[in-house]
Amino acid sequence: MKKNKKIDVVEMEKIDENNKLKIINLSAEELDFLFDFFSMNNGTITNAEQKTILKIYNKLFGKKRKPTQCVICWIEMLYEIKIFLKLK
Repeated sequence: MKKNKKIDVVEMEKIDENNKLKIINLSAEELDFLFDFFSMNNGTITNAEQKTILKIYNKLFGKKRKPTQCVICWIEMLYEIKIFLKLK
């Protein structure tokens, strides 16, 4: 993970399902949001947090998931993000 101080972007590498290297650029703000969310989360997610997490999730995994009220879906998305960021 590299942080570019000039434009405040974090570059992350990911191997996709075809074993090809993919570069993902998250803003430092997005990354800070995730670390803050996971360090302080009390088991609830506000609507604003859901929108931000979904946007970041779709960027990280190249998906087009839409907002949902499915609790299991949120648990799975959050788990995938944690694994990706090596938080768990």
